[in-house]
Amino acid sequence: MALPGAVCFSESSTKKSLRTAPTQRPMFLVQPCLFWNSVCRPGWPLTHRFTCLRLPSARTKGSSVDMLYSFAKCSRLDLIFSLNALLRTPDLRWNSSNAQLLLSYCSSKGYNISWELGNEPNSFWKKAHIPVNGTQLGEDFVELHKLLQRSAFQNAKLYGPDIGQPRGKTVKLLRSFLKAGGEVIDSLTWHHYYLNGRVATKEDFLSSDVLDTFILSVQKILKVTKEMTPGKKVWLGETSSAYGGGAPLLSNTFAAGFMWLDKLGLSAQMGIEVVMRQVFFGAGNYHLVDENFEPLPVPRYQEGDLTLYVLNLHNVTKHLKLPSPLFSKPVDKYLLKPSGPDGVLSKICPAERSDPEDGG
Repeated sequence: MALPGAVCFSESSTKKSLRTAPTQRPMFLVQPCLFWNSVCRPGWPLTHRFTCLRLPSARTKGSSVDMLYSFAKCSRLDLIFSLNALLRTPDLRWNSSNAQLLLSYCSSKGYNISWELGNEPNSFWKKAHIPVNGTQLGEDFVELHKLLQRSAFQNAKLYGPDIGQPRGKTVKLLRSFLKAGGEVIDSLTWHHYYLNGRVATKEDFLSSDVLDTFILSVQKILKVTKEMTPGKKVWLGETSSAYGGGAPLLSNTFAAGFMWLDKLGLSAQMGIEVVMRQVFFGAGNYHLVDENFEPLPVPRYQEGDLTLYVLNLHNVTKHLKLPSPLFSKPVDKYLLKPSGPDGVLSKICPAERSDPEDGG
């Protein structure tokens, strides 16, 4: 299964980093689109704080959208923008007046954008003391869908609800959301992190038991989706190693690669069609480029080529033999290993490439 890639942006990415990003450097712009069918999505807290003031007072907010869209377009990324779901009427229905201003502004610019509404609604009460249940959220999505149908974005995609991990009340919220508004979304989106970044350890990052918890979460999401909206596509709308900005000295090191590669492989195997990586730059310890906007090297191949990830969780060298149908195929091999005395906590992991050879 082809696995499109994606990158997320933090609030600081839009407010500050895009202003200082070296967009004149071709590699910086090209890097995100090395993923096939890539998208970019601004994440929390931007989605909870963004408001569009009436023009011409909206120059600051409008310029933020302009910069974000310009970056996405130059990098050949599809942009998904999440509208602020915390703007509410006294009876707790979604107040769409601000969204209408933004839709009008983006329409006047001729922007091609897909949309979401809110971010992690299971945490609305905890983060903003605003109670929104799944049924109300589903009705809000129906309202947004109607707005899109009456605007220049009638053919735009709508994704959601971007819930957190499927535990307890979150699963209940998802069920009621899908019952009330599941028909209007093009794909269901949810978020996953393995660990609490404040307490995660190196042993956690290297534990196969921790890696396998992702399987259980996917199974729960797929089960609810199949029961409530059969056939609905499921996307991983935000994910990384550890929540809370990642784990210092872990999420930005070689050790985090085990989680990322395992998640990509399992997602493809289990039918998750899109994986949105948190974060491209500008936040915490899990960004994909450093403070100097230096990207990680990514080899470029053609659509249809096969990529095989192999994780060695043992402390000894292991040998791999490919299946017989691949014996006659050319193979590029890259050995990723930590460099220096820090071992798996190294922030440097050079890729040792061997000359092309056959698959035998």
